Amino acid sequence: MFLLPEEPGFGTKPALIDPEGGLELNYEELATAVGRLRDEFSAQVGALVFLFSDPCLETVIAYLGAVEAGLTVAMIDSGTQATSLARLLDLYRPEGVLGPQQLRRMLESRDYRFRAGAAFAPLFCAWREGSEECQSIRAEEAVLLSTSGSTGSPKFVRLSRHNIESNARSIITALGITPADRAISSLPLSYSFGLSVLNSHLLAGASVVLSRKSLVEKEFWEHFTSTGCTSLSGVPYTYQLLRRLRFERMSLPRLRAMTQAGGKLDVESIQFFSELLASRGAGFHVMYGQTEATARISCLPPELLPRKLGSVGTAIPGGLLEILSEDGRICPPDTIGEIVYSGPNVMLGYARRREDLGRGDALQGRLQTGDLGTLDEEGYLRVTGRKSRFAKILGLRVDLDEVEEAAGAPAIPCAAVDAGSKIILFLEGASDRDRSRCSKHLLSRINIEASALELRPIKELPRTPRAKIDYRELKSWI
Repeated sequence: MFLLPEEPGFGTKPALIDPEGGLELNYEELATAVGRLRDEFSAQVGALVFLFSDPCLETVIAYLGAVEAGLTVAMIDSGTQATSLARLLDLYRPEGVLGPQQLRRMLESRDYRFRAGAAFAPLFCAWREGSEECQSIRAEEAVLLSTSGSTGSPKFVRLSRHNIESNARSIITALGITPADRAISSLPLSYSFGLSVLNSHLLAGASVVLSRKSLVEKEFWEHFTSTGCTSLSGVPYTYQLLRRLRFERMSLPRLRAMTQAGGKLDVESIQFFSELLASRGAGFHVMYGQTEATARISCLPPELLPRKLGSVGTAIPGGLLEILSEDGRICPPDTIGEIVYSGPNVMLGYARRREDLGRGDALQGRLQTGDLGTLDEEGYLRVTGRKSRFAKILGLRVDLDEVEEAAGAPAIPCAAVDAGSKIILFLEGASDRDRSRCSKHLLSRINIEASALELRPIKELPRTPRAKIDYRELKSWI
């Protein structure tokens, strides 16, 4: 059964824990619930389902049951704006939707019919009448994950069941996850890193605590301690928050490991958490990954800090890392080039609309990441920058071209630049009124914090001799 341990002896062991509802499912109960849902979905084999991924028992059961039944599951962030969701529904035309009650009106107008059943509460389950498109989706396409978090981008990564299972097994080995471990849902399940925490712990026969609270709420830490969590995962912003919360003063007696991915964490913070955890007999794991590789690509073991400080480790088991020059040759050690990863967890390809779900395996296990980096003599990776037009903001990867489009270009010529902790949007010849209107329009379509966006009017955007925006020049103005 998908992501559930096959070895005997796990039946009565806790699999999922809901501390708010006081609910707990052991592996036998979880397998029964997944099997029941698989049988219920059996008539929809090949269908596409949108699943809104709140951290609750029902979401996990629906995810596992739908994949086990042979459906393709698109994990949709619950914070997706209504206008973005409408666009996704138009582009992908899913046969089914499992989501929160407030979406019912939107779906009723699109010929969806609602199915009653306690198995889905607090989610509803709706199916589109008369769809004949199921055969267009290839059987190996199991999960769709957005490349841009909750920003509503229509671009999805297409993952197979094999991609997910192989990456989960590699992470279990790299991190030494055992049945005694207990993780908490500190990241959204629609985010590849957050979903991989769930996947790897379930496959290892460990436990996952599903908390709806954020790290800044005391209830989150009450859930963490009362359920005996042993690990915590986060992006750089997570660790910035933890330092503000005076994490070093917290008493977390069962904490065994912390993992970091989703962007580059500053060296000083790595040192801080590494030394703090080491003093408590725990380990800090620095990792590197991409949604395009299911989740994680490399891992640096805690014992190699501080000797390999600044590195994100070596490839996870079963993977291969290479650094290629612009002409496609393998770079010598410590030479910057594009990071290329090969492994069974590399995606099948991208989708931007329904018709892309039948295209099969476009990459054949080899991913040109678009990131720049180096490998040292021992094969340890350092990430030095990005080739592509993406920014990592608060742990989410945001397409800067989409930001420009959402801001209203070409009515107002604009250029988005990654400034590290925020995006700066340069607006050519914009008045205060234009700036205000542009800000409201942008924040209504791109779901990022207002504090992570700065709109900066300028007289004229710099351009190259070919009349293209000179982003390198703009970068120098930051």
